[in-house]
Amino acid sequence: MAFIDGNYLAVAHMDAGSREGRIWLAMAVDLAELTSLHASQVRETDELNWDEPRQRVVARKVTRLGALQLSVRETQAPRGAEATKLLLQAVRRHGLDCLPWNDVSRQLQARLSHAARLEPDGGWPRVVDEWLEDNLEDWLLP
Repeated sequence: MAFIDGNYLAVAHMDAGSREGRIWLAMAVDLAELTSLHASQVRETDELNWDEPRQRVVARKVTRLGALQLSVRETQAPRGAEATKLLLQAVRRHGLDCLPWNDVSRQLQARLSHAARLEPDGGWPRVVDEWLEDNLEDWLLP
């Protein structure tokens, strides 16, 4: 359990209670003290994830003591294969609407689709949503 001032509470005895638990024996522990006492067990990892609310790839540096997450710091999102993989997975999961389409891009898509229908052998790019979703690697990646 983390407090606003950054200290933790080491709980030695508590009950679960039927609705609310009660702590019977605990001690405040400072984060610096906790990490120095268990320095050999503290691990720092770099994580790359898709952030649903912001709809983008985020990189974080996470410090843990076992399963206890001590700190999380967002770092600059990397470029490359892993970030690309997460982006493609997110678009496949949420559909093309998770991309920053605007009216101008959707109007262009409609005009290109119409031109392709009028002139099927004209070499117009395929831009219908179904094709775009099925071929993300061909058009979405740099």
